[in-house]
Amino acid sequence: MTTHTHTTIDPTLLTCHPHGGVMVETSAGLVQFGVPAGAVKDIFGSFLNKKILALRDTNPYRLIPHYYVHNENYIPKTTGMLPLEFLQYTPFFLYSDRIFTEKRPEFCMNFIASDAKITQRLKDYLHISLLGPSDDELSKPLNTMITDEYPQGTPKNEIPDMRAELAFHKNAEPHELARYTSFANNVFKTDGVVITITGPLSYEIIDKNQTLGTLNLAAYPIPKRTLVPKLNYQLKPGFDTLIAHIVASNTPAFIPITAEHGFATNDFEGTSGLVILNNQQALVVDPPFNTVEFLAENDLLKYVNAILITHGHGDHLTSAFAELLMLKPDIHIYSSPTVLSMITLQCQRALGMNSWITDGWNTRTLGMQQFHKINGMWFRFEYGFHSTPAFGFEIWDRPDCQKGNLQLFFSGDSYLGKNLYKTDNLAKKGIMPEGRRQNTLRVFDLLTKTALQKTPPWFLIEAGIAPLHTPAADTMDRLKELKLQHPIDDSRILLYHNTTANIENTPGAKKWNAGEMASILLL
Repeated sequence: MTTHTHTTIDPTLLTCHPHGGVMVETSAGLVQFGVPAGAVKDIFGSFLNKKILALRDTNPYRLIPHYYVHNENYIPKTTGMLPLEFLQYTPFFLYSDRIFTEKRPEFCMNFIASDAKITQRLKDYLHISLLGPSDDELSKPLNTMITDEYPQGTPKNEIPDMRAELAFHKNAEPHELARYTSFANNVFKTDGVVITITGPLSYEIIDKNQTLGTLNLAAYPIPKRTLVPKLNYQLKPGFDTLIAHIVASNTPAFIPITAEHGFATNDFEGTSGLVILNNQQALVVDPPFNTVEFLAENDLLKYVNAILITHGHGDHLTSAFAELLMLKPDIHIYSSPTVLSMITLQCQRALGMNSWITDGWNTRTLGMQQFHKINGMWFRFEYGFHSTPAFGFEIWDRPDCQKGNLQLFFSGDSYLGKNLYKTDNLAKKGIMPEGRRQNTLRVFDLLTKTALQKTPPWFLIEAGIAPLHTPAADTMDRLKELKLQHPIDDSRILLYHNTTANIENTPGAKKWNAGEMASILLL
């Protein structure tokens, strides 16, 4: 094959992204070549910058790529296919229920790999990320694994029927969201467009028998990532002093890295990524892709000894997970056996190197409704109600829910909305028995029971789009109901996993913002 050293395509047809990768305009739509970490920010940033939200009900697909050419020679090995996972949810973002009623081809993402083997690996990775693991992908059936994670004697009606819960959230088949294609003899054809691989990083593009030219990704290298300026994080001066105080006094602290959602378009916002610092040790929860830069910029990297992954969605399992493993090979990895099994498969498929990323993990498995001491703090875990197995946690001052004091509740990705607290429809449908429903809604019980604690706890509740997430309005409506009956201090109830504008448009809601000065001290 001939390697072209220059890009010859008309520059007006190209969009070069800040995080790398190039978008090319063709008669068949936009084609994205190379999908690095941060690609979703660039693609949706471009979409929003064109101010075409008014066209959402017409043809926004013309401004979002529906063809994604994955090139393993272009992407770092710590990134692999991971950025592609979140892009498969683009149809939901753009079209919502129209996917199912209209079933138009432009509503479907097209992922293209260089050969059939890589394409199959990509398909398997995206399927498990969307649907969760199938029984034959696990060491034992999913529901058996989940049951084993609860203490012996736990009432059966408190244990998730995880298979039924995942089926409830499965509102799209994989083929309705994405198609998976290989180059055949280095050629891919679609709707009058022919793309030919001409080198490890180069492609010739012909559009309706007219040669557009050759695109060489080597001319558009992924920029070297630099430390994120503190200005982007700091809401006011003084973080250096705060960190020094936290380290010197061994005061447990929650430090948010990011607190929005996976479609956030700037580098200093993502989804529910945080650092929990105590005893001069740091636990990183669901590290977003800019985690290493954040830790290095704020002199926290040296304290990191553990990672906790709550679930395997691509805005929680990012390239930062592999980057931290490379920097600290002995780092502890905390998760439930089910989630560990799932993310192991995801990493093997997305990164394509079974040994370097998944062999020798220093894992620490977590049981549900049980206390685990991590870096001197007592954590208690419980599965939420989500489209893949996902859990949240509580932090207590001792391993005792009756005599202890709750310090913090973190919901994780979980639906806690009106369909749970106002009705028993899910129980009637055999999806969620009453005991499980009450455990899922435990946050509201804790709000009332801890209202008179000498030091009130913090409550961090995710706020996204139902049914995967809890609309901010649902949370605030429930709080209004509870406040009529109980003395609830809502000053420490913060919402995350959505944009500031969306949450602030809900009366009474307060957002947990990214930024050092938004840190929470667990006194």
